[in-house]
Amino acid sequence: MDERITFKIEKEWGEFKMIKLKEILKEGQINEAIDLSTPIKLVRKQLDNFSKELDKRRGGSFDGDSGEYHDFEGGDNKLYDKRYRQLSNWETKVNATLIRLLKDYEKAWKK
Repeated sequence: MDERITFKIEKEWGEFKMIKLKEILKEGQINEAIDLSTPIKLVRKQLDNFSKELDKRRGGSFDGDSGEYHDFEGGDNKLYDKRYRQLSNWETKVNATLIRLLKDYEKAWKK
């Protein structure tokens, strides 16, 4: 379980104390139902943020006709092929990771 996700605030002798969800589960202090959709909502939010970060971190043009990919415009003829291979390899890794995560998700529902 991710330690950064959820905290419970409880009142103890007039003071508020924060307890990590991991500690609550470990100590068996759960007295009410936990919303099972919360982790799913967090994942969806993280995927949205990831998508936005992809746009922010883009390091060049997607357009093959861009000047950065042609010698006669001061670019590099080999750069487009090199980027395409690297991005294709990265996409393969991302896809494999997402498939593995979906399998973990299915296992969580079966337990």
